[in-house]
Amino acid sequence: SLYLDPGQPHFERMKKLLGYLLNEDWNTIPQTTDGCRLPNYAFAPTQLARLYLQLATGLDSSHLPAPPPELKDVVANFPRLAEFMNKYPQYVGGDDRFDTQLMRNKYTDGAFIFAKEGADGLLTIGVSGCPLYPQGLGIVIKSSSGDDQRYFTLIALELLDKLKLLKSSKRRENKLKHLNFQFHFELAEFARK
Repeated sequence: SLYLDPGQPHFERMKKLLGYLLNEDWNTIPQTTDGCRLPNYAFAPTQLARLYLQLATGLDSSHLPAPPPELKDVVANFPRLAEFMNKYPQYVGGDDRFDTQLMRNKYTDGAFIFAKEGADGLLTIGVSGCPLYPQGLGIVIKSSSGDDQRYFTLIALELLDKLKLLKSSKRRENKLKHLNFQFHFELAEFARK
C-alpha cells in the first residue's frame, strides 16, 4: 500500500519538512513504524516541543533558512494548518479526548493550545504567544507508567496551573490538591539562528 511504504514521495517530502522545521538534516531523523504499521519518526522531547511550538504559533520561520523549492507551498500554507486545527480540534484527537478539550480552551484561556495525545503516556502541547509567554511554549509530558487517563490528565492540569495557564475556575475544581506532585522541568529556549 502507498501509505505503508516509507519510500513513497509523500513520506520523503514529510521527512524533509520535519527536518526543515527543526532546522536539522532530515537524513538524521530515525525512522520507525507506529502501531498501525505507518512510517513514523523518532524524536527527542526537545524536538517534539519545537515542532508543537511551530504548530501553535503558525510557523515562525524567522530563524529558519529559506525553504527548499519543493517545500515552499507547504511552508506558505502552514499558518492555515494551525488555523484549521484551532477551528476544528475534533479532527485532531476526537470529540471526547483530553487533547481536544485542551484545544477547545476548556482549561485555559488567552492562548491557542495545540495538543495531541500519543501512545504510552505521551502528551505534546504547543501554546501560542500570549502575555505570559510571548513567543509561545512547546511542552512534552511523558508518563513512565503509560497512558492512564486519570493520572495523565491530573499531571497535565497541574503543570498548566504551575505555568499559570489554567483557568482560575478549573483551579478551584481541582479536588485532588492533597496529592503531592513532584515536577522535574527541563526548560530550554531554542536558539534562533
